[in-house]
Amino acid sequence: MALNIIAYEAERKQKLGPSAKPGEAELNSRQYRTLKKFFDGMENSRAFNKRAIDAALAIEDGTMTRAEKDAALGSIGAGILALSDHRLGGGYYDLPESIRLAAEGPRLSASDEHQIPYLWPVWGGDANSLSQFLRNAPDDLQGGKGFSATLTLSTGFYLHDFGGLEAHKDLLDDDAVGHLVDVSTRNKDANNAILTDEYRHPYASKDADLNKKAIEGLLTYDWPDEDANGEPSWMAGGKPVTGLLDWIAEDTQSESRSDQERAIEAAAGLLKLVGDEDEGIFKDLERTSVSTDDSEEASFTEYNDELANSMFKIFSAHLDDFAVEGGNEEAGYRHLELSDENRKKLGVKFDDEREFILAVPEDAKKNYMQLMVANQDVAPFVAYSVDVKSQDILNEYVDGLLDGSEGNAKNKASGAHGRLQGLLDGSLINNFKRESENEEKAIQESIQVRELGVGMVKDAVGSTKVISGPAAPASAALLEFAASGTKNLLTEDLKQELEEVQAKADNIEPKNPQTIHRERLQEFGDALLSVDRPDENGKIPKELKSFPDHLVKDGEMAAYEAEDVAFSDDVSDDLEDWFKSVEVRKESDHGTENFSSHVVGYNKTYGDSYMATVGDDRGATLDEMLIELREQKEKAKEGKE
Repeated sequence: MALNIIAYEAERKQKLGPSAKPGEAELNSRQYRTLKKFFDGMENSRAFNKRAIDAALAIEDGTMTRAEKDAALGSIGAGILALSDHRLGGGYYDLPESIRLAAEGPRLSASDEHQIPYLWPVWGGDANSLSQFLRNAPDDLQGGKGFSATLTLSTGFYLHDFGGLEAHKDLLDDDAVGHLVDVSTRNKDANNAILTDEYRHPYASKDADLNKKAIEGLLTYDWPDEDANGEPSWMAGGKPVTGLLDWIAEDTQSESRSDQERAIEAAAGLLKLVGDEDEGIFKDLERTSVSTDDSEEASFTEYNDELANSMFKIFSAHLDDFAVEGGNEEAGYRHLELSDENRKKLGVKFDDEREFILAVPEDAKKNYMQLMVANQDVAPFVAYSVDVKSQDILNEYVDGLLDGSEGNAKNKASGAHGRLQGLLDGSLINNFKRESENEEKAIQESIQVRELGVGMVKDAVGSTKVISGPAAPASAALLEFAASGTKNLLTEDLKQELEEVQAKADNIEPKNPQTIHRERLQEFGDALLSVDRPDENGKIPKELKSFPDHLVKDGEMAAYEAEDVAFSDDVSDDLEDWFKSVEVRKESDHGTENFSSHVVGYNKTYGDSYMATVGDDRGATLDEMLIELREQKEKAKEGKE
């Protein structure tokens, strides 16, 4: 009973967080002494072989009912978590040695201090007992930073070293490992310390890559889709590991400056870890030892759907950061200047609550996106998110042109737009090239995801209009993606539709330059419609009033039907003529200028940024590459005839 009361108090105090007054977040001295005395007694009890960890075996061998055993195990588990937490007045070294050894495993334990080395088979039994304690503890109770980080790393090392061997389940089964990770990743400070490589266990070897190997083990392990009874497993898709990542997207939107900075720091660490080809583990994540129906060396996201979705949440929360030029420096973050002028220089409108910005090299961004799009369910959502954010960037720019403030500078806004599209196309083509040496097939599949997949996701999402006016920081869909990823939209029907589309890559038709130009005009037209707002006198600007009715359908440009990628010539001419008639205010002399010139300038900078980012030295879009390849095939065919 005493342990349960203390557990309740511990959970309540942990939830106070940084807002707690000095001393308010700690257990009182009597509660702490009760915990310490209880576990010291267990560690010295002959009934448990003078090893507190063996209490689990004694409980399991007892005569209590299953419910009573689980309750007893959970009380001890709650006590372990509470006593390990320095925020509550305890700490890692307040735990009994046998509990610490179970958390550390052979890789992290100070084996030289023991007459008998702590070997993997011994750890397997102890880790199973620890898992029994923790899986029955309260769902929201966290362990301390040191305990949580140590446990996450030790299980990661185990999976890295033994996860590919079927015999490892005789040592420690999946369910036990899953519960250990599920509980250890509740502590955000521990997660952050691991992702940023800031945490180094005092007994760790001098191997600088130990943390990387542990994360690789957790991410690349083929978590079971079914349990022993053939029922869907709670661990399917890597679910136990999502706690390591999911908090990042949520806290990026936090009103707490400290929470937001911690999340940005973790996101930078994650992108460096998984996206850097030299210093990170990208190559090990891109090609694993796991085979699937589609790949002999699958990317970890192909078979761990839950982890692909977690990465997508983080991407959705950081789309603005991906659009900003990253440079070639090491991944990190910096303070985001609060003035509107400084924010406009970035080319995208960050949310007013954001105080920090990611600074990540373009290659790390592209590699991160490649891992996401390797999952065929997530890939269309990535493409759709880029499509929506690109339109948001253009909307903001056009809004500034109309009111005379110039919006985000043309070269910055168009650069951000082109950069996002270049990152998307580059990640798609790199992924499909990994799967196939047939370049034409890879390009076809990339275009297919980008075009047809986007249309299907758009239909599932509904309207893509921004939620709070022309300069909204994100659409409702993007906010939903950051919160829950694809979960609320990826129905079985949509999955089947996407599979059917992906099976028809040979039928994809590339866009010629004229079609691409007309589509860009349509995007500008949609931007003009989206900023249809009253001026200071409460009147709609005259240039928007004159928008040709036959070009508008349901509040959007009606330049083409969903199933037809081609524009009719008369629509194209109407758009060209109409853009030339739109007047743009100029802040300097309050004069007017032609809107069409801004379209041309924007498109030029967009193209330069796209080419610099897509990563192909031919200086061509995916559509142009496909057209060229098909022309070469046709010429070769004619030559044979």
